[in-house]
This record gives sequence, C-alpha cells and structure tokens, in this order.
Amino acid sequence: MDDIPDEELKIRIIKFSEILPLTLQYFCLGHWLRKYVDIWLNHCNASLKKLSIYEIYNEKIFKALVEFCIRTKTLNYVGVGRYFNLDDNIKKELEAYVALAPSNPIDDFYF
Repeated sequence: MDDIPDEELKIRIIKFSEILPLTLQYFCLGHWLRKYVDIWLNHCNASLKKLSIYEIYNEKIFKALVEFCIRTKTLNYVGVGRYFNLDDNIKKELEAYVALAPSNPIDDFYF
C-alpha cells in the first residue's frame, strides 16, 4: 500500500466499505487500515454486531465509531488491540454506545 497515492487509497477504502454485504456481522480490521479507519467507518453500512480494531488513537476515529453506532444501531462490541492505551474519557464516552474490550488477534477468531 506504500506505493499507492493517498487519495487513491482513500477511494479504494470507500469502495471496499461500500461493497461489504449488508448482512455482515463481524469484521476484524486489525491494524491494516489504521490510518483510514474513520473513512471505512463513515462509508460502511454493514449491520456489524462485532468489530475488532487495532486502536482508537485520534478524535476522527472516535467520532466515526460513535456515528457508526448511531447510524447502524447494530454494533454491540468493539475489541480494541491497544485497549489499555485508551484514554479513560474516551472509554467512558464510547461505552455509552458500545461495549469495549481488549482484543487479541488470536481471540478474534473465537468471539
């Protein structure tokens, strides 16, 4: 992905998020979309119940996650790889919309 221009990569992420099945219930983003998680969340309409992401490291991701929860009304659980690095205020605000928990890539196959 390093050789793809940033704008082209954003377009591809938008297209990818838009073609996901609306019935998709679980998705593991891991850290491969780390820089673009907010874009993916803003364009994804899948009725996810569970989501696994690497980290919530900025306000854009936080807001996109809240907006996704409000828009879809289906997300129940978010596993966060760097859960223990999350600011307590962010945890508290997000937990008004969705349950948060530490996530381990190995564990993602079992929930």
